[in-house]
Amino acid sequence: MRRQLALASLVVLALVGLTTPARAAAPLDNTRYSGQEPFTDCGFDGLDTYWGTTQVLDTNPSLSGQFFRFTNRYNFRDTLTNPANGRYVVISASGVFKELQPKTTDGRVFTYIAHDSGRFTIKDSAGHLLVQESGVLTFSYVFDTLGDGAPGGIGSDPILVRVSGPHPTFAPDFDFCGLVRSAIG
Repeated sequence: MRRQLALASLVVLALVGLTTPARAAAPLDNTRYSGQEPFTDCGFDGLDTYWGTTQVLDTNPSLSGQFFRFTNRYNFRDTLTNPANGRYVVISASGVFKELQPKTTDGRVFTYIAHDSGRFTIKDSAGHLLVQESGVLTFSYVFDTLGDGAPGGIGSDPILVRVSGPHPTFAPDFDFCGLVRSAIG
């Protein structure tokens, strides 16, 4: 499902080493991004359009000068089109992915959680709402800063800890491709 793929791309950004201190610090980096990429899903042609901003905040002494907070304010609009009939679905989201609550026992390896809060919708080409989600997804991570005092390091795969709010696409029986096929043929 595209939401999980979008979340995975956000996770990759986090694992590149942009992580969280216990209190606010000065920004080290503020970056705007945008782009488009074609993709195929459920046998249909798609176009992923995305934009947002990322921010990395400086670390602080309470975190051994090793952990840097990362925030991603993201938006995306994916369109899946059936070329045989021109019908399409629009999958869109806006949200904030933010790393929180870093903890360490050795000053180098940290555990932390990340919240992905926002809104996600799927609409058909007539504008009918097919799926709507909102709320917070909470993930946990382990991150090795490498002890070099710079953003970056080695991170674990995310573990989904909690789903808060309506998220029907996370139900075990949710059939994304079935939904798309019924909407666009």
